[in-house]
Amino acid sequence: MSVQRGRSALHSWAPLGAAVLLLALGAQPALGDGTETLGPPTLPIASGSGIAIGGIGLADAQPGNLGVSVPAGATVKQVLLYWEGANLVSADATPTQTIEVNGSAVTGSLIGGDTEYEIQYRTASYRADITSLGLIGPGSNTLSVGGLDFTQENDGAGVFVIYDDGSSATVEVRDGNDFAHIRHPGSLMVTVPQTFTFAAVPFDRTAGIDLLVGSVADDTGYLGFRPSSIEVTVGGTTTTFSDQLSSLSGRLLDALHLEVEVPAGETSVTVQLFSRNDEGDWDCTVIDLCPASMVWVAAGLSIEEGDGCITRTPGFWCNRPLAVDFLLPVEVCGITLDNVAPGTQGSAIEDLVFGRDHMIDNGGHPVDPGSVGYPHGISATNLQLVRQCAAARLNLAATGAARGNCGNEIPGILERIDECCDVELCTDSLAAIDASGCVGDLDEFNKESFGGNELAIPDGFPTSRGTGVKGYFPPGSGDSSICSRANGNGFINSR
Repeated sequence: MSVQRGRSALHSWAPLGAAVLLLALGAQPALGDGTETLGPPTLPIASGSGIAIGGIGLADAQPGNLGVSVPAGATVKQVLLYWEGANLVSADATPTQTIEVNGSAVTGSLIGGDTEYEIQYRTASYRADITSLGLIGPGSNTLSVGGLDFTQENDGAGVFVIYDDGSSATVEVRDGNDFAHIRHPGSLMVTVPQTFTFAAVPFDRTAGIDLLVGSVADDTGYLGFRPSSIEVTVGGTTTTFSDQLSSLSGRLLDALHLEVEVPAGETSVTVQLFSRNDEGDWDCTVIDLCPASMVWVAAGLSIEEGDGCITRTPGFWCNRPLAVDFLLPVEVCGITLDNVAPGTQGSAIEDLVFGRDHMIDNGGHPVDPGSVGYPHGISATNLQLVRQCAAARLNLAATGAARGNCGNEIPGILERIDECCDVELCTDSLAAIDASGCVGDLDEFNKESFGGNELAIPDGFPTSRGTGVKGYFPPGSGDSSICSRANGNGFINSR
């Protein structure tokens, strides 16, 4: 587990007598979706490349200036405005509420609450889609927001701006009203973890996590500094961000952006907020030791999907052995290819070559097919499937190294390659392979040109131009010598 620390404080805890009474009362019935949890918004969420977040605390004065920056040249796809505060009584949590944006009234819908967490403190969250107002564009933006009329406390407002900069990404939003404080019972003690899922890609990437949290104060309250914690889990590894909530956007509101690394192949990120002290014990009678109370209003995740696909035929790869070696290892039909030497187990060149090696099945070479993992014999069709699988896996490896994603270009192709290149099919009978249609499907994929819009081989890949060494990526010459030596040498990789 890794830990990252900051400095935060939250608004003052109620006197002990009020807290004891609240423990007896418990949480009140919910009036909206996403109460004591976050959930998928009830309105459609636009696709895009990322999220820009901004916020402003409104506890002390209204209106306030909410700033948010959108990357230059990007297109704004959607603007979601949130606001949160506390009411005295349940009747104050109306199904809709208005907020003033640049002097005009905007009506939002209740998305979570009415949760009583202290006597006469009932938190509620609202949301409005203000995209059509055209107030947010590329670059720096400022909105004047105010007019909140929560009857106990106006915590603040924030925006999630979904934008498109031309790159492909998964963008997901959760919202609602999830209160937590360490001294409360049951669901009011902790927030509900939010798990975001996305497609795997063959390269490492960075996930952006955006959090809008209300009720979090600075350290001017009588309890001083208030510890908090955020856990982000990827692939079983948890990173802890300590004390990052501290009225970053003005008193009682935090609009926080975090980033975490997501290794290749991972498909989910889980986020959870905690009212706790990561540095030790807590004590709400001692200055600086009472963990923060918080209201989680919204969470967003954006993560790169990858664009484009590189495809080359088995013949191309066989004649570019140094390019192949650059991409190894790859898994093909049940084994790891980790070298390009002829006559060597795990040789990618031996899987790519197609010549007379299937003759070992008809006495051309004194090898028992079963002894090398082919119980049904070794036909030309077996070797052709292995060959196409090797090329397909190298194409995926090259695409991943170029930060592309063939699955975005040809939906279902990743699953089809997995199905066709399973060791059971690769070593099955000629009839079974023919029935699968895999040789034709993979041959079509390996020859795909995408209408001339194929992902280009990156400049960072090693080339043979100007090096005097053949066999790297183009531009520059290939090298057929190793492929020729493997052709018909009687060696087949064992499976």
